[in-house]
Amino acid sequence: MTIKTKLFAVALACAVFAGAAYSREFKKTSKPKADVDLGEDSVLADNSLVDTPTAAVLDYYALQTKTRFFSQGSVLEEAAFGVLPQLNLGASATIEDFLGTGSGMRLVRPAIQAKYRFYEGTAHFPALAVGYDGQGYYYNRSAAEFREKERGVYLVASKSVFDKSFQIHPGVNVSDFDSNHVFGWLAASFTVEDTFSLMAEWDNVQRFDQSRVNAGVRFYVSPAFQLDVAVRDIGKNTQFTDGSPQRTERIVQLRYATSF
Repeated sequence: MTIKTKLFAVALACAVFAGAAYSREFKKTSKPKADVDLGEDSVLADNSLVDTPTAAVLDYYALQTKTRFFSQGSVLEEAAFGVLPQLNLGASATIEDFLGTGSGMRLVRPAIQAKYRFYEGTAHFPALAVGYDGQGYYYNRSAAEFREKERGVYLVASKSVFDKSFQIHPGVNVSDFDSNHVFGWLAASFTVEDTFSLMAEWDNVQRFDQSRVNAGVRFYVSPAFQLDVAVRDIGKNTQFTDGSPQRTERIVQLRYATSF
């Protein structure tokens, strides 16, 4: 069993145990708390921004799909399910050279995700969630690993500041337990009348030169559909450890949600 599989098994076991022990009863139409809510009429939760997760989770019985179009004609497809109250499970996969005139489509190894919101937050304390995300970026086939590492096991908090429209989402993560390196991030979002939201992230924070700055705009097209336009790795003009270029990247994301 690989390290990644072990990490997921531990995270999933903890989440399922916590979900089973959770005593409150939830209805299919229940709404998240204000600290992690998008809007009263929306079935989509802002459970992530550009790259970073938030403490928001999908409602019980909800399904969300996310399609990301990014560099070199690649497409990342992700699906997440509200399998238990406060517990989401998901999977994702990337297809390289899906668009354009590339030499041929290639599937990158799939990844799995899990998130459990164990504390809903109050007027004074943030909502808290623990999770696992195995999705990385810029896959290196020769080394069989992502150049931008997967988030791995993480803890995230979400809290409204001043009013519901402005939220902050700090977190910490460990992507590789072999090295035990702990990373952090700080993300923020500002929503304008449930019409669009401005997003900003300072991610992968351990050494300043290896951190990443992302920013974007999320358009709430309908209660079930969102469109994201974002820029990743702002200001980057360096190389990864294998010598391949690391540059600023523009992405587009489509997010859709429904309920069973």
